[in-house]
Amino acid sequence: EFINTNQSITEGGEMKKLIAILTAALLICMGTAFGEVITKLKANSDIRIAILAHFSHVPAWVPVQKGIDDAAKSLGIKVEVSGPSDFSVAKQVTMFQGKIAAGVDAIASTMPDPQAFNNVTQEALKLGIPVMSVNADAPESGRLAYVGQSNFMAGYKVGKHLTDLIKGGKVMIGIHSLGAKNLQDRIDGIKKALDEGGDFESKVVEVTTNLVRAQTLVESWYQANKDAVAMLGVEEVSGIAIKKTIERNELGDKVIGASFDLVKDVVQGIKDGTMTYTVDQQLYMQGYMTVQALYLKVRYDISPADIDTGATIIDKSNIESAMFLAENSYR
Repeated sequence: EFINTNQSITEGGEMKKLIAILTAALLICMGTAFGEVITKLKANSDIRIAILAHFSHVPAWVPVQKGIDDAAKSLGIKVEVSGPSDFSVAKQVTMFQGKIAAGVDAIASTMPDPQAFNNVTQEALKLGIPVMSVNADAPESGRLAYVGQSNFMAGYKVGKHLTDLIKGGKVMIGIHSLGAKNLQDRIDGIKKALDEGGDFESKVVEVTTNLVRAQTLVESWYQANKDAVAMLGVEEVSGIAIKKTIERNELGDKVIGASFDLVKDVVQGIKDGTMTYTVDQQLYMQGYMTVQALYLKVRYDISPADIDTGATIIDKSNIESAMFLAENSYR
């Protein structure tokens, strides 16, 4: 069969021209559409996110705040952080209502009570304000997602670590705020591990959020229970008070001290032997990822998902690396 080579070349050239024209037209349309999308999106500088916390006044909040600040700075958005000066669910709910009234774009809140945040969360969602929980969760509230530790499993891990070290005895469990659901979950996890792992007698002691008062209460408990084998804090206030009591009474070789979080006193206690271990819930991550998730929801309507920030046991074997990061408020 005869093939006209010149005609084939000409047709091929025309086809290439047509493809180039169509491609250019498509790119122009895509660029226009992209420009329209960007124009319709809320500017980063106009986005306001509110974060409410029941423990913003205690040392463990420092890495959370750093995570929030770093995320806000990287995104160029406004993040407002507030919380009661002491543990008060009622005050926190009132603050939550205030943020709704102020018309913020999104809200994240610690939810230390399983029911108290239900109504305000639903009110916000009905108004189109996305809500997430952080650090302390209340699943029945209808919040879109939770960023934080599985508190029961973290408590279980703390209790299990103790049962790996000893097989029985009197144990104090310190808590700064009775009624805080996340802290009670930790206690429940510890007790389950102790029940499974040996012959333990545990006593829960409320120490308040005041560090001076906490030290007095822990010291008083120990003086009345000198046969104690361990003192465990389910947050950093009781953890610091435990460290001070062990240090003051030179109990490093006699009483196991444990805490939650990587605050300075607890970290130093592990290094110098007055504390045995703590558990890291990666608080920086809780602040950073919460802001990121709410930003994506507000700007692009990307739905947030639950993030478990983990429960890592920190003891003498890994304290050096953890200490460096804790000193710089990343853990």
